Amino acid sequence: NDYHSLAALTLHEILDVVDRTEEVVDELWRCTSANPFPESRMKRLLSVIDSALLQGVQEQLSMLNLWVAEFVTVRDEIKVAIEICNKWQRRAEQLTSRFWPSFGAHQWTAPTHTSSDMSAFVTRLEDILSLRAVQDQMSHLMNERQREEFGVETYFQSFQQLDCLHS
Repeated sequence: NDYHSLAALTLHEILDVVDRTEEVVDELWRCTSANPFPESRMKRLLSVIDSALLQGVQEQLSMLNLWVAEFVTVRDEIKVAIEICNKWQRRAEQLTSRFWPSFGAHQWTAPTHTSSDMSAFVTRLEDILSLRAVQDQMSHLMNERQREEFGVETYFQSFQQLDCLHS
């Protein structure tokens, strides 16, 4: 149900969804009373979860103009977005590399689950955060005349037309 309304959730709420998702997929994998959940289906499910979380985070961040919004707001939202992605990647990796391969009744034999799209997205967010942090530092180090002369406040005008959240 959380995934049907992911776009309506805040980033902090999506972070909570990651915890619940881990619990659900782990219970699903460990459920061996009837037929065990097939590994091929679980691999697909994990990939679908990757995509859904990534899309939810992108939709939330797209409501914020990352290039002109107040730096503190941008920084805080990007940090939560990175935390969501890293947390899910870490959880999926732990389940498929440590916990499920050693689960006697239903062992995971496939390679560790990773998401190259999510990793690339985190790198992009870190780059955006770094650029915005430099701009913020320069704004604080310069006086008003210097900021106007060097156009510190308008550095990212050309970036506003780019869709930096999607590859």
